[in-house]
Amino acid sequence: MDIEPNDAWIDKEDSELLNKNFDQSYGVSFVPKRSLYDNEAAYSKIFGKKNSDGTRSGGSKTLQALYEGILDTMHEANGL
Repeated sequence: MDIEPNDAWIDKEDSELLNKNFDQSYGVSFVPKRSLYDNEAAYSKIFGKKNSDGTRSGGSKTLQALYEGILDTMHEANGL
């Protein structure tokens, strides 16, 4: 028998341990701090700035191709 820690014991409805500002759309409880792990600046260099309508403008076609190539290689290597 393996014992694996989890958060199933937490009363998710009303607990002082939970962050009241947590965005439920993430679907998981382990979300890194944006102040430490935000990479929007690097992402914007590749795909451009996000517009108010949700689309992106600018970016680098060369970096986008490199990014897609890396993802394809990772998927192939991991058998996804």
